[in-house]
Amino acid sequence: MSTENEIRVFVAILLLSAYIPLPRKKMFWEDSTETRNECVANTMRRNHFNDILQYLHLADNMNLSYSKLDKVLPYLARLNENFLAFFPNQQELSVDESMIPYFGRLAN
Repeated sequence: MSTENEIRVFVAILLLSAYIPLPRKKMFWEDSTETRNECVANTMRRNHFNDILQYLHLADNMNLSYSKLDKVLPYLARLNENFLAFFPNQQELSVDESMIPYFGRLAN
């Protein structure tokens, strides 16, 4: 059974994996210096991460409309509520495309 802190670490690894794209998530734990991420490898064991990934469900599969985000929409809604509640709202906030390069593809 996972603790609350382990779930937080799990989510942090998922968020980090979105910013550091590797072909496979297991590469974060490999011995290769090119792919190993010490922060990830020292925080959670690969097998434990895979167990949580396999058994963690955020939605009831019987009540889905089968869009790509159906399973995580309740979680994303909660994250957005927390971001709005705890992020200092500033009118002068902007993000420049050169600051955050994006090399992926958009889903259709």
